[in-house]
Amino acid sequence: MNKRETDIQQPIEIIERSSISKEAEVLLVKDKVYEQTIYQVSICLTRLEKPYYSNQLFRIFTDREQALEFYENLCEMKGQDEMVSVILRMGDESDE
Repeated sequence: MNKRETDIQQPIEIIERSSISKEAEVLLVKDKVYEQTIYQVSICLTRLEKPYYSNQLFRIFTDREQALEFYENLCEMKGQDEMVSVILRMGDESDE
């Protein structure tokens, strides 16, 4: 195998997917960045007004258990108020 073939990025792997409302779902995705495995948890809007517009919130983890715990917490959300609260807390944590 030549260098060019080994540099090709492997496709991401969706580990978990859950609908949390009519318009949103949570994804837990496994990916590789520079030989390091990462896990990304995303809140994705599934119903968009304009087809060229996409909106998602994500957080990246290197530990699968932490990513899974965060994913499960997001899946438990029942309403938009909880979602906004989680999003605001995530912003506070990234400022530290």
